[in-house]
Amino acid sequence: MGEGMREKFKAAGIHFLVGLVLLSAVFCLIYFVWYPAPFYQLSGGQDLMELIFGVDLILGPLLTWVVFNKKKPLRTNLLDVAAIACVQLAALGYGVYTVLQARPVFLGFEYYRFRVVHANEPDPQEMRKAIAVIPHGLPLWGPKMLGLRKPANNQEQTSSTMLALGGISEAAQANLWVPYEKVEPKVLAQAHPVQRLIDRFPNQADKIQKLLADHQLALEDAVYVPLIVKDAFWTVVLDKNQLDKPYYLDIDSFEN
Repeated sequence: MGEGMREKFKAAGIHFLVGLVLLSAVFCLIYFVWYPAPFYQLSGGQDLMELIFGVDLILGPLLTWVVFNKKKPLRTNLLDVAAIACVQLAALGYGVYTVLQARPVFLGFEYYRFRVVHANEPDPQEMRKAIAVIPHGLPLWGPKMLGLRKPANNQEQTSSTMLALGGISEAAQANLWVPYEKVEPKVLAQAHPVQRLIDRFPNQADKIQKLLADHQLALEDAVYVPLIVKDAFWTVVLDKNQLDKPYYLDIDSFEN
């Protein structure tokens, strides 16, 4: 390998390492803060992160390898690499903004089930009217729990139904939001004992028992409610004595 080729690989390698450090920080922000488990997979964080990694971790160093030439003046090489870095940072900024806008923000109790609401689903105008329920705006540290009230009249019911048919779920309709504490009795009324889940899915019993053990939940106190996250059907497990701490199982517990 010639000296010029070695210098190319060296420049591309340095670019790769710098990008890896930056993207590692971005990954930690997304995985541990915006998309805590299990939402990194369920809410699309993994797909978006893979796209960001592909653009910034592979394409950038590859372009540096192509343009870097030891025969060029140092200033020219630095300007070329700086131009690539600026394009990368712009792409990274746009990617992070996209991830932020698609993050899960609420676990809404939708009358008989839970549904995850993402930041880009509620109407911003309606959210301004829900300031009493979300005084600090949309959460950044993983989804918070909220409840829904029933539509107040036929007109509101029709409007809500039309929005749901148009792809805006009831849980994403901010005018229906109420504090989660107000619906906790309804959550408990709709929930089923986890023993019933074990009876329905005996082949999943070990997974269910492990969840209970990991979170020190007594079987007699554990209840469950079905969950919808985008196109996936999961289960929320709760302690009936503390209904504001959800745990998640990748089991479709909806009943026909």
